[in-house]
Amino acid sequence: MSLNETCSFLFSETFVFYIDKLFFLEPRINKLEEILMDKIDKDQQEQMKLISSIKGVSQRLAGLFLAEIKDIRNFPNAKKLIKYASTDPVVKQSGKYKLRMSISKQGSSFLRNILFQMATGMVRDFGSYKKAMIAVVNKLIRVIHALCRKRTFFDHSFSKSILPLEVSHV
Repeated sequence: MSLNETCSFLFSETFVFYIDKLFFLEPRINKLEEILMDKIDKDQQEQMKLISSIKGVSQRLAGLFLAEIKDIRNFPNAKKLIKYASTDPVVKQSGKYKLRMSISKQGSSFLRNILFQMATGMVRDFGSYKKAMIAVVNKLIRVIHALCRKRTFFDHSFSKSILPLEVSHV
């Protein structure tokens, strides 16, 4: 057996191993998500419905979002939630100079991941993908915060006049 054949064999065996692992883990993950949805209390169920009224945000993502933040009332304003999600920009300043750098990444990386999944379908054809994603994530946080605070559903007719973007995932 040549070196190429040996490497190919090892690669295919490793690949099969990881596919088997995925098939093993997937039903367990689904079961844990079902348990999570059952454990969400009545107030959080209402908040989950409000959040998932945003086009492109599934109930699963809304549930994961709420599981991570516990209660929207823990955050008196959207800026506090943005800080917790660590999507706030880092600003370095010296005298009269201000330099805006990347996001802080000091808060919850899990929450940031959930928000990026929510925002993925909302961002298309922008110059800087990362900057556009952060802008959409921060706007999404402000919208979610307002929906849950005011206990209102997302108004799709209002959003179409502002952002004619089509969401193609989740």
